[in-house]
Amino acid sequence: MQRIVLLLGMGVALVALASCYAFEPRRVLDPLAKPAFEAKVYLGADGSRLPYRLYVPAGVTQTASLPLLLMLHSITERGDGDGANLAFFQPEFKEAFYQVHPCVAVVPQCPAGKYWWDRPVSRDVQGLVRQLARSLPVIDTRRFYVTGASLGGYGTYALLLVQPHWWAAAVPLCGDPSPMPLDLGLLKDQPLWIFHGAKDPRVSVKGDRQLVARLKALGSAVRYTEYPQEGHRIWTRAYAEPGLWAWVFAQKKAGPPDLNRPAKWHK
Repeated sequence: MQRIVLLLGMGVALVALASCYAFEPRRVLDPLAKPAFEAKVYLGADGSRLPYRLYVPAGVTQTASLPLLLMLHSITERGDGDGANLAFFQPEFKEAFYQVHPCVAVVPQCPAGKYWWDRPVSRDVQGLVRQLARSLPVIDTRRFYVTGASLGGYGTYALLLVQPHWWAAAVPLCGDPSPMPLDLGLLKDQPLWIFHGAKDPRVSVKGDRQLVARLKALGSAVRYTEYPQEGHRIWTRAYAEPGLWAWVFAQKKAGPPDLNRPAKWHK
C-alpha cells in the first residue's frame, strides 16, 4: 500500500515537473570556467552508466581532510555526459566559492527520461559516493553534504529516504517531500536547510511547509527559508543566502557512516 501511495504521489510530481521541463531553458556549459571539473563516468555492476563531473582541489596532500559536496541538477539537465549537469551549477558556484569552502565536488547527470528517485539511478548515485569515498582518501566521510534544486530537490529528499545516516547536511531547494515516506524520527536530528518560493507554480510549497511543521513539532532545529515573492527559480538567490555555506561546511557527523549499510528502499 505504501508503494502505491508513493507511486501516485510521484506521478503528481511528474506532472508538475513536466511543465518545468517544457519551459526551463538549459544553461550553457562554459568549458573555460574555473575551477575545472573532470568529465567521468560511473559504471554500475549491471553495466549502467552515470556520467558525472568531479572537482578535486589541486595540490591537496594525502593527509588532507575535505568534505564531499554532492550536487543534483534539475529536470532540464538530464542526459548522457553533455555537461548540462555542471552548467546548471556554474553560475552560482564559481572559483571563489571553492576557495572559501575547499571540498571534493561531484555533479552526477541523471539519464534522459529518468528521475533521481528511480531505484537504478539512486543505486548508481550511492555507488558513486561509495567509490569516491574509497578511492579518494582526502574525503572526510563524516562530512557528506547533498543539495539539489527542483528535480534535484526531490532527489535530495530521496537520498534522505534511502540513506538517512550518510548526510552531515542536506539543502533541498523547491522540491516536495510529501510523496516520500521519510522517517521523521531520524530526520529530526538531520542538519537540514530547506528553501522554497511561496509563489512556486510548478512544485507546491505545501509539502515543504508541512515537513518543516512536523519536524519542529518533534523538536527539530530544521532551518527553512521561504521567499514570499519568488516562484520556482529560486536557486540563484538561495545558493547566495547569507550564512548558508558557512553553516553547511560546519556540520560534521560524530563518526563515519557505514557505507555498506543497505539502502532503505521504500516498499
